[in-house]
Amino acid sequence: MATKPKLADDALKSPPVATAVAASERPPIKVTAEREAIWNRLEALFKQHFFQPDIEAAKVILACVAAHRIFEYPPAWSMAIAVAGSMKTVILESLDGLPDVYLIDEVTPQTFISGKIDPEGHQRKSPASLLHRIGNQGILISADFSTVLTSDQRNRAKVFSQLRRIYDGHLHREFGSDDNLEERDWKGRITFLAGVTPEVDRHHKVFSALGDRFIRTRWPRAGGVEAALRAMKHDRQLAVDVKTAVHELILPILAHSSIPAPDFPEVLFTRLANIGEFVACARAYVPRDRTDDIDGEAQVESNTRLPQELAQVGRGWAVLMNRSQVAEEDFKVIRRAAFDSIPPLRRDVLEAMMKGANPYSLGLPHSTVARTLGDLQASGLTRSVSSNQKGINGDAQHPRHLLTEKARSLLIAAGENVEHCAAFQGK
Repeated sequence: MATKPKLADDALKSPPVATAVAASERPPIKVTAEREAIWNRLEALFKQHFFQPDIEAAKVILACVAAHRIFEYPPAWSMAIAVAGSMKTVILESLDGLPDVYLIDEVTPQTFISGKIDPEGHQRKSPASLLHRIGNQGILISADFSTVLTSDQRNRAKVFSQLRRIYDGHLHREFGSDDNLEERDWKGRITFLAGVTPEVDRHHKVFSALGDRFIRTRWPRAGGVEAALRAMKHDRQLAVDVKTAVHELILPILAHSSIPAPDFPEVLFTRLANIGEFVACARAYVPRDRTDDIDGEAQVESNTRLPQELAQVGRGWAVLMNRSQVAEEDFKVIRRAAFDSIPPLRRDVLEAMMKGANPYSLGLPHSTVARTLGDLQASGLTRSVSSNQKGINGDAQHPRHLLTEKARSLLIAAGENVEHCAAFQGK
């Protein structure tokens, strides 16, 4: 029988493989006020030791972990994107030691199902493949997934392909031999959390064209003198304190083999469906030729998997706060994950237009803004307008742009305050 992982100093050690805690040992899920008090202590810890910590981004990660136990619905996979030195690694590594959580430092095409051939007469003590050591469910955390992005292109493509199948719950590999046939196939449920640098956005084409399984959370750079002053005071005890607080918050959830999903009000469901369609269009892959001209239609993903994952983010945070129904506060976490899942340049341009501002005033190179507007126009969210039409401020060199009526309608239905924004009325 597996026991609860210890906290404090022992929490810094990687425990043996953990499984869900037996019913007699499960910590009860505390009442809402107590759950909020636990979170408030963790939030205070972040604010005390980190300069301008991104609290909402931390909520997205923790919500994905809690949602792993809501087996009625697909898992939520998240990439925490930030430059080195952000709080994302602290959060991801604080999850080590929780039931069914596995931290991995390297991912290769042989990690999940290895295909290893044993020497004659060798008896394995455990499976060579990670998925078979985990079993039919688990939470995988790669705090530095950037190593995959910098690997050989062929290996990178294989890893991405395997991850897509793992998300779908079934991975099967063949190796041209009859050794260890029982390890060729895996079925189950995996939640995958990855920490990456902004370099991942250079691979947007690959993720979009082949079917993205990740939502994103973009963490701001911890910059300035105050950030350095606080960082220089980080000691070993801080890692212990963060880990202890995170475990206190999440262990009562993961200690159960499964938990019921909180109710999702229809009005929030409808808002999520609209925001999902908007984000799907905003992050569409737009093919370009060697001269960087658009040479095909935008490839917009179906509005299915993305809202499923975003819904799980909302359910996960509601569960952590011990709410029986997803509330407006939980939807704010959904919205953060949704807009962070848009490539950053497109998100910045769209948010400027949603505020009625000129996207050319963002301080970006004009050629970059023009290219981004071209992608958004190909995706059906913006249109350039002639000089005699009223639109976002432009000039002779930079045509005016408007949100399309489709974009404006989706945003309004999603609960965004864009009624003041004019919309392009043509085709």
